[in-house]
Amino acid sequence: MRFRQRSLMTSMVFLVAATACQNRVYLSDQEKLWNPYRVGQKLVFHSTGDRYDTLEIIQVDNSAFSDGIGARGNERLKVVTQHRLKDSNRLHELLFLYITAPWKEDPSAIDFNFFLPDRSFMGRNYSIAELEGYREIALETPQGTFHDVIAIEDNSHPLKKQGIKVIFWSKSAGYVRFEQYDGTVGELVDLIK
Repeated sequence: MRFRQRSLMTSMVFLVAATACQNRVYLSDQEKLWNPYRVGQKLVFHSTGDRYDTLEIIQVDNSAFSDGIGARGNERLKVVTQHRLKDSNRLHELLFLYITAPWKEDPSAIDFNFFLPDRSFMGRNYSIAELEGYREIALETPQGTFHDVIAIEDNSHPLKKQGIKVIFWSKSAGYVRFEQYDGTVGELVDLIK
């Protein structure tokens, strides 16, 4: 019995030490530039039908690592927003942008999580190297003209036909426009810094 306890303890110590000492992979400064947001910013979007939605950046975590046994050792950057759902007195906090450093064979990637009341865009795992190859366009919005915009199509589900179909991402300003499957268009009309 004592041998089993000692063997189990040795195994646990080895496992904890191996997990704690794993190599960490960090996001490059260039990869971190994909996040243009700062805490306290408010983004106001106007959509077809005279609808306004306001999102407030409440958290920007520039360097986080998963913990626990078997956790990946790649750095993550996350941005969290807060907004009030339509006809609700409660504020909701939602992940808005999630950037991960490469890990083993997986490249560095971005999850675009754009949530508005009753519509969303949950684009997952867009390779940053692939996004760098997208053609940039100039896009005029009420907030100004952005010359570094790429159009990113929804990859969350091949049969999805509701919610947001395309987001327009400015490398300098973030989300600047979206188009829904039903033809509704929303644009950034104010960015309160």
